[in-house]
Amino acid sequence: METIRASSRSLQDHPVRAGALWFGFLCGPLAALTNEAVEYVLVSWSCGRFDSVSRILLHAVPAALIVLCIVAALVGWRAARLGSLAGDGHRMDAARSNRAFIGLVAVGLSALGALVILSQWIPVLYVNSCVMT
Repeated sequence: METIRASSRSLQDHPVRAGALWFGFLCGPLAALTNEAVEYVLVSWSCGRFDSVSRILLHAVPAALIVLCIVAALVGWRAARLGSLAGDGHRMDAARSNRAFIGLVAVGLSALGALVILSQWIPVLYVNSCVMT
């Protein structure tokens, strides 16, 4: 029981910074938009080249952006967890409640961004990049 109190006290000693909240909140949607723009350029570039570097880049960009979305979701989860901890059983103040809500929204947006990137990556896995209609 004492370890739970000690861990909650140590979490309360580290406040959530506004930059971490913004990172978690904006990273998922911006990563999905970045993936679409970069993949659009890479597909047209790799169509003229038939080497392994272009194929590796087509897969490295979405993989790196999914990892970035996972990191943003973890940052949002930490913010939500820190915001939801009320010290000594007291009611949560408005600032903590807002941080907890924005942290949970950041988790959702980051998960949605990772899902969008994954759905954009699936055709790259199965369809040749030089297929013309």
